[in-house]
Amino acid sequence: LVADGRARSVQRPKQKNLRHVSLHEVWAQDIRAKLLANVSVSNADIRDALEKLQDGVEEVDRQ
Repeated sequence: LVADGRARSVQRPKQKNLRHVSLHEVWAQDIRAKLLANVSVSNADIRDALEKLQDGVEEVDRQ
């Protein structure tokens, strides 16, 4: 399921076929930490993380 925090919210993510999605081994640390702590992620969290990743500001963990 895919959400961007704007057009596709966390409450209404879009189901995507894996053939149509390119996977990258880059993690937004704040989103990852919330998911590992079993804390809900908000649309604002996703928007902020995507902006940071696109700007190259976010320190990423490549695994």
